[in-house]
Amino acid sequence: MRHPHCYARLHNLWRKKHDTPFQWGKHDCLTLALETVEAVTGKPLQSSPYPLPYNSYASAQRLLEKQPLLDKVEQALRRFDTVQNYASLQSGDLAVVSISSATKQTQRFFSPHNKKTDWVALATLDLCASGFVLPRIPNGIARIDKKHLTIVKAWRIA
Repeated sequence: MRHPHCYARLHNLWRKKHDTPFQWGKHDCLTLALETVEAVTGKPLQSSPYPLPYNSYASAQRLLEKQPLLDKVEQALRRFDTVQNYASLQSGDLAVVSISSATKQTQRFFSPHNKKTDWVALATLDLCASGFVLPRIPNGIARIDKKHLTIVKAWRIA
């Protein structure tokens, strides 16, 4: 069940994170998603998909090599319903998204590494439900329009 003030809590979370420096395991797509779940439901997620804190791209990659992001996120979010109709996603819902390396601006602001490849991230639907909120490089959070990404799988956080 959603917290009665979940939208105000989401807004406050994003305002608080607006200028937070990107840091692996402290302010990245996973930690922002975990904080989003707590803002929306009023309770922390019982099990993080990955052990925190990992502290570098290399250590995050080692975790991803053991088990892909989607598999780990599915396990951690199993208590939430998956969403098949992405048009019905609501503010605060989570999705694993694929971001194309072809979008240079997106790559420059959101890619936590220098590789020119497509990459996946755990993202939160914004308050107007028209884009996703992700940690931005080098700091803060920002919204990325839906047209610059592909939703791989999504969950209703309630």
